[in-house]
Amino acid sequence: MELGYTFFYIEANVVCMIIFVMMLIREMGSVGRQGSDKTVRFILMIDLNKFKYINDQFGHVEGDKALKRTAEALKTACSDHSMKTFIARYGGDEFIVVAKTDNEEKVRELCRNIKDTLVRMNRDDNAGYELTASIGYSSYNGDITDFQQALAKADEALYREKAVMAAASRQN
Repeated sequence: MELGYTFFYIEANVVCMIIFVMMLIREMGSVGRQGSDKTVRFILMIDLNKFKYINDQFGHVEGDKALKRTAEALKTACSDHSMKTFIARYGGDEFIVVAKTDNEEKVRELCRNIKDTLVRMNRDDNAGYELTASIGYSSYNGDITDFQQALAKADEALYREKAVMAAASRQN
């Protein structure tokens, strides 16, 4: 019985990834055609900090509100930039932004803007908790065969940032 569940889980993830990639191709232009577009893209992997605490202390309804607030913050922060972006919820409390630019400084600025916008919107909504995010990013050449590797690098950068934040909070 467990094998059937595992098989379904893998299949569901494959279907979700196919849909995600199809939407990415549609939104970002010629992504996926090897060598067709030399524009560099960056994949941002975003994870909410202490989201489990929000669900445990304030309930899942409030957790859903935090996720919606995060989505709104991402849309707001990404609309403030001249680069084309694609935003998706990756799962749980993780989101992905794909930014079409060859300027890494703009990507760092976008990361700061996302974090600042999230904190400001949470404060403006008078939420009774802190809502912050960690962000890792990686460059991506637009070739669909390199997508998974770039995503893994962004995820590694995300967890490096989380480790730095955890070490800093232990010192305080």
